[in-house]
Amino acid sequence: MDYRSKVFHWLACKDKIFLLNGPSVASVGAVIDKFKTSQPAIFGINHIFNLERELTKPAGISIHVWVLFSADEVERYAMQIIAFISRDDTIAVLTTTYAYQKIKYIIDFNAKRHAYKIVFCDAVVDNAYRVTDLDFSDAGRYSSQIAINSLGLSLIALSTVPADPSTKVVLFGCDGADSSETKMVYFQQDRMDLGKRNPSERNIYQDMVAIEAAWNILETHLIVDKGLPRLRILNANPDSHFQIFEKIDPRSVDLEGAHDPFDHAVDEEDGVVTENAFRNEMEAHSAMLLRSLARLERTVSSAAAAGPEGEATGLDGQGHTRSEADARVDAARAAVDVATLRLREVQEILVERTQLLEQTAADLVDRTRRLEAALGDIEERDATIVDLSKKLKDLSHVHDQESGAQAQGSATRHIED
Repeated sequence: MDYRSKVFHWLACKDKIFLLNGPSVASVGAVIDKFKTSQPAIFGINHIFNLERELTKPAGISIHVWVLFSADEVERYAMQIIAFISRDDTIAVLTTTYAYQKIKYIIDFNAKRHAYKIVFCDAVVDNAYRVTDLDFSDAGRYSSQIAINSLGLSLIALSTVPADPSTKVVLFGCDGADSSETKMVYFQQDRMDLGKRNPSERNIYQDMVAIEAAWNILETHLIVDKGLPRLRILNANPDSHFQIFEKIDPRSVDLEGAHDPFDHAVDEEDGVVTENAFRNEMEAHSAMLLRSLARLERTVSSAAAAGPEGEATGLDGQGHTRSEADARVDAARAAVDVATLRLREVQEILVERTQLLEQTAADLVDRTRRLEAALGDIEERDATIVDLSKKLKDLSHVHDQESGAQAQGSATRHIED
């Protein structure tokens, strides 16, 4: 079983705690001592540093899985990722090959022996965008009425391995907002390093509505329609404005999943598996982009090809007004540009990785030849040493004979005297 499968099969038997960044996440303090005995799997989404500093580390608890699907955040937190995967108490970073390729050279240089903890979820992400019919640009994603976020993606990823029916997912810090006037607020926001983004500029209400719409689609198409059991998801904030998950009082959280710790033993092949997984996921992502590009190009052609009646009535062939059709054409063309650029980047990465692997193979062949040559030298030296040892033994034997003869001659002369 490869490392990714090992992680998800272990998670399927465990209760899962998700620590999000809403202010109510502080309520986990009321039950965090339970985690020491029940040992749930603990997830951190995106910015985990305040969560660790303020909540988990003081309680002697670790975040096991860090969810980071944003390529920008993966690149921004490269050194923190190295520190995270290098720790003995962590299990995995869930991300995509597209995000990971931005820091792979840094990981290879600083923490290659821990790189197996980088777990790719490209198939989940690709399927999520496919069923919600979204393009791949961040701008397009958030201007849409549907938004796929890291929480939704990680829940879908967990569903790929059917969970034990007794297990549950408990969300802390899943708050939302009651109107579009409410600004984004994070747990311990004044102590967060958010880089270039100002969270107060984001409309949390619109995000919440879009995320709920996305989750309904994702759960229907990627869980229910596939015959997979629904996850039991509990929101440990009874006052949360999210309506898609069952709400409970955080003090009533009861954990019943398996209590066995994760087996951190790593096979020698895990490093090879990680490299192969990277290439396989990138190739699958490339194929998916090609399909998406073909679909978008068909959308452009369809929206642009208004018939004569459409021009006269102000409708296109699909019943949209000309202004709507023009907007659809513009949006589809922009999405084509984004998908084409992303495809080119992915293909360049594949070419680069192939060249690197070929160079590595050539280096290994060269090293093997040098080792064989060195081994030949050693064998030749060994033969020389054996020959010298034999000669030394012969000389020693001759010396002993001469010494014996001299001693015998001395004894004979002594008797004659």
